[in-house]
Amino acid sequence: MAIDSHMHLNSSVLENVQKHIEDIIKNQTIRNVINVGLNIKTSKESTLTSIKNPKFYSAIGIHPLYTDQQNIDYLYKLAYNDKVITIGKIGLDSSKDNFNEQKDYLKK
Repeated sequence: MAIDSHMHLNSSVLENVQKHIEDIIKNQTIRNVINVGLNIKTSKESTLTSIKNPKFYSAIGIHPLYTDQQNIDYLYKLAYNDKVITIGKIGLDSSKDNFNEQKDYLKK
């Protein structure tokens, strides 16, 4: 059996086919899926998806591109859910203009 360790099921690109993908995964030999959030909105959606689907787990986090629009306290609350198994999007992206802001945010 396989584990998909990095899926962005809650991406807006997949919005119209999300349910179809969930159904396919439920009926396949994929044992588990780690659905990764890139910001507060998709981290919350990833967690809710994992609560509804036994094969799914959630990786929450905030990609460095989104540090200016996030409420880190809410992310801390999500982290206590049993279906959240990892922090999946953290770190620094030195190619972006907000590098100093990213460093400050990562320290939090």
